[in-house]
Amino acid sequence: MTNTTRYFAAGNLNATASTTTEGVVVSNISRISGKVSQMLIGIDFHEFVESFHSWNAGALIQNAFPELDADEREFIKTGITPKEWEAMFGGE
Repeated sequence: MTNTTRYFAAGNLNATASTTTEGVVVSNISRISGKVSQMLIGIDFHEFVESFHSWNAGALIQNAFPELDADEREFIKTGITPKEWEAMFGGE
C-alpha cells in the first residue's frame, strides 16, 4: 500500500490528513494576531473537504460541519484559536 499525503488548500487555510492519528491537521492564519496556528480536527479528510465545499457554497458553517464544536468551526472560519479568543474577549 502506498502512503499518500492528502492535502487541501483554500485561501489562508490548509488541511492535511494526519499521519499519526485519525483526523485532519488544519493550519490557518488568525484574523486577530496574524499568526499561523494548527488544530487537529477529528474528522475524515474527505468529509472535511466535502463539508468545506458545502460551507463555501453557502451553507451555514454549523450545518456544513455539524460534528465539530464551536471552537473548531471558529478556527476554520477565522483562524482564531480558543486561547486567542479567551485572551481577546474573556470567558463566557
